[in-house]
Amino acid sequence: MAIIVEEERQQSNTPSALGWIVVLAIVAVAGYYLFFAPAPQGIVTAPPAFQDIAAITKINFDPSVVVSSTAFEMLKQSVPEPTSTGPVPLGRANPFVAP
Repeated sequence: MAIIVEEERQQSNTPSALGWIVVLAIVAVAGYYLFFAPAPQGIVTAPPAFQDIAAITKINFDPSVVVSSTAFEMLKQSVPEPTSTGPVPLGRANPFVAP
């Protein structure tokens, strides 16, 4: 059996180190653009129908005038006021029992 004795060559880690530096740089740039870079602002134009809505913003609304109007006072409440004993029971206790 032959024993081969070779002198160990000293390998340079420069290509490996450069490769890791490039990978880390790519990860750092991607992380910056994903988490820290300001988001681009989109330009939003309103449809022409919204131009008619601008007139609504100029309306003055006074709730006291609405509450004191006769039309508001003629309204009737269709839902009963809640009581301290709980809501009014509706329906049957067991819907599967024949009436």
